[in-house]
Amino acid sequence: MAMYKICGLNLYMSPRYEELLDRAAPFLSDGDKADIKIELADDAVADLSERTGLSLALAEYQLSCAEFCKALLAHGGFVLHASAVLYNGGVYLFSAPSGIGKSTHAKLWVKNIKGAEIINDDKPAIRIIDGVPYAFGTPWCGSGYQRLNACGTVKALYFLRRADFNFVKPMDKTKTPYLLFESMMRPDDDSDMDALFFALQGFLSKVQVLSLDCNTEDEAAITALLAVEEL
Repeated sequence: MAMYKICGLNLYMSPRYEELLDRAAPFLSDGDKADIKIELADDAVADLSERTGLSLALAEYQLSCAEFCKALLAHGGFVLHASAVLYNGGVYLFSAPSGIGKSTHAKLWVKNIKGAEIINDDKPAIRIIDGVPYAFGTPWCGSGYQRLNACGTVKALYFLRRADFNFVKPMDKTKTPYLLFESMMRPDDDSDMDALFFALQGFLSKVQVLSLDCNTEDEAAITALLAVEEL
């Protein structure tokens, strides 16, 4: 077993396959007391592999993510399907269905905004700590392997739509909870769902949620950042 520091928590797990070992390597820690333990049975990994057609390595990777998402709820957190960019101590989150371009947009920030860096391009973790929402990099990242053991306070969450122009406006608050639910793993257990609702309340009370129509030009990143400062 090995200890990892993820989301400000000590996570105890023992990856067997290179997929999870490699992606989790930047999060290795010398901590000695676990806040979360993930112990995956061989037969559970094999069963997921058989049901989905995934390799054993990818099945372990997916199952470990699901277990982490569930465990994180007890620590005031949740995992969001989004790209996360750290800039000047704050994290900007970009969420959209697969293929819309959230990773592409995050790369525009790195290209055009000095000091911006991607801490996760698929599944950043959010935790509410002392009433403040923080976003953290995690090992569960996209095909670009963009993941850093870093965090910052959440400044804004953008829901992206492809467009020929760049335009930002506040998201309709009646739609925001539904869009958030579509962008995360939702628990089956009632007590876990209560914990998720509580974390989401804390998140939405502090974070600007914006609708971002954007293209793939450099201007899109600048427009998105300036909109947060103006709003």
